[in-house]
Amino acid sequence: MTHTSDQSSKLDQPTTQARALAEQLLAAQVNFVKARLSNAELGDQAASLIHFCLEQGKDIRLDEVVSASSIREVVQVYAFDLNLGAGIIELIGAMAQRLYSEANHLAPTLQTLISSHQLEQWIDKILELDQVRHHLVQAVLQSPAAHAVIGQIISSLLNKQLPKWREQVAGQLGEGWLAKTPLLPRLMKLLLQQEEKLLIIAEQHLSQFIQNQGTQLLSLDAAELKDIAWQVWLNIKDIPLNELSSGIEALDIEEFFVLLYETWRELRQTEYLQRLIFTGIDVFFEVYGDYPLSELLEEIGISRQHLINDANRFLPRAIAALNQHHVLDQLIRLQLSDFYFSATTLKLIQQGLIHSAPAQPEKPL
Repeated sequence: MTHTSDQSSKLDQPTTQARALAEQLLAAQVNFVKARLSNAELGDQAASLIHFCLEQGKDIRLDEVVSASSIREVVQVYAFDLNLGAGIIELIGAMAQRLYSEANHLAPTLQTLISSHQLEQWIDKILELDQVRHHLVQAVLQSPAAHAVIGQIISSLLNKQLPKWREQVAGQLGEGWLAKTPLLPRLMKLLLQQEEKLLIIAEQHLSQFIQNQGTQLLSLDAAELKDIAWQVWLNIKDIPLNELSSGIEALDIEEFFVLLYETWRELRQTEYLQRLIFTGIDVFFEVYGDYPLSELLEEIGISRQHLINDANRFLPRAIAALNQHHVLDQLIRLQLSDFYFSATTLKLIQQGLIHSAPAQPEKPL
């Protein structure tokens, strides 16, 4: 009875010998996994793993592993709530400097980036939107705001230019022009008295003229508008991009990115934009929610070979760097150590040690 009690006590309390064996087993497995990850056959192992995952993925649907609500939460955090850190702002500045230099070095012409055939397709598609163009014309014709803006621009120009007419008249007539032409002072006084009314009349007529010309331009038929667009293209298609962007400095590019980001920060908080993005997520899951994962990858154009090629591009270099910095061993141990030193595993090892130990001869009475 005492012998049975002692054996039970040994099973419940893992001994130092069991922990030592667990450490040896852990070290052996770490070395085994590390060797497999570091040898020349890593690409073949990665390919086998990818093949296995894709085969198993034929039976696993997208909506079984991820939900639309979880994607919404990710978008909420990273697209709507997250603010860029100071490091990213500095990076934008550095990129702006380099992009400015590269963009102006051997800059291509416009027709190098977009062919005349492609531009013609864009023009034709835009001109198909007759309703949009007609709506724009009506908005200009009926908008008090548009009339007011045009009137303010004309008023500003007239106020800057017309006050000079007195000096110009005096300069042309010479000194003593008032004494030479007695009638002229009365005419000048009359003009000065009526100057404000004349300015108002001029503003009205010029404003109406500009609006009429603008609406007539917008009201041109598709063939006429296409001809105008095509003539503009012919005049600029051979101009290098750096000439079209002359006057733009690297600081302007940096400030543009910053303004764009600040604008996005405000827009992303609007209910309208968030609703559009969330609607896109919902539609994606409605279409692809019941797709097997393997078929989904093929549906969006990612083939098995793409995954294998990417594994061969990144895995060897990444594993070599981890190994060089003595991190690979730690990562493997981190994944396995909890298993080897768990109470259940140590108990199994202890049981194995007890059963494999040679039976001790009983002492004679």
